[in-house]
Amino acid sequence: TQSFPNAEFGFKIQEGKLQYKASNSAVEDLELRFSAKMPSLNYDSLHAKLDTLSFHIDKDQFHAEADIKGYDKPDIFGKVNADLDLAKTQKALGIKTVDLKGKLSLNLLVKGIYATNGGTDLLKSIQQIPNFDLKAKIQDGYFKYSDLPLPIENIQLELISSTKIGTLKGISIDIPKINATARANQLHGKIKVSNAIEPDVDIDFNANLVLESLKDMIPLDSFDFKGTLNTALKMKGIYSTEQKLFPLSNISIDLKNGSILTPYYPQPIKDISVKSHLTAT
Repeated sequence: TQSFPNAEFGFKIQEGKLQYKASNSAVEDLELRFSAKMPSLNYDSLHAKLDTLSFHIDKDQFHAEADIKGYDKPDIFGKVNADLDLAKTQKALGIKTVDLKGKLSLNLLVKGIYATNGGTDLLKSIQQIPNFDLKAKIQDGYFKYSDLPLPIENIQLELISSTKIGTLKGISIDIPKINATARANQLHGKIKVSNAIEPDVDIDFNANLVLESLKDMIPLDSFDFKGTLNTALKMKGIYSTEQKLFPLSNISIDLKNGSILTPYYPQPIKDISVKSHLTAT
């Protein structure tokens, strides 16, 4: 009988410290313990375990654990708890590509089996997912690419998501608050969705954008947009292609003095105006 070797791997960090040289804040008391085993190189015997990943930055805390058993139908456990000042975290890690500010709170618990039937349609092939409970919040957030002039400010985001029955149908997503501003640009609204297979949605979302300012806050390469875009979206109800259901909807789009320049043609498409209103009852 042919036999295969056992594979084992692990590493550990205790009382670690990480500090970018120009920062007054540091990642301290860094603790990391990870191990992985695969007896006889059998994928289904895989056992990967993150005993702990934890640290603090001043009074802010981060802690994570994970345990995965098996390969084809992995049994998954994971837990993350974090309360972080994003500006201190960025400086302690020496991140230079973006500037961050705000307070991040994150609590995640995942437990259960992930299984599919191997089909090509991913959503239809998923038979079971781990139960999870996620709560996340960003308060007074700020995001700016270091080489671009315009920041995205006043970011307020709350997210609550879970499933307790181990299926896509049991997933619920609740975003009671979305808000962001960038000069005259504004996004705000709320989104609630249950059942990832036949979504039952409740959406109220508004966006007011000065399109020429997008290149000042987002890398767009050779694309250039101009004009003002105001949109309002309200949707409530079930979307199902099989049952031919569509949510009650009230959607308005108002684009004035629009212009689009792409890298595929030297001249822009100009004088684009769109004013539309869609109601579905």
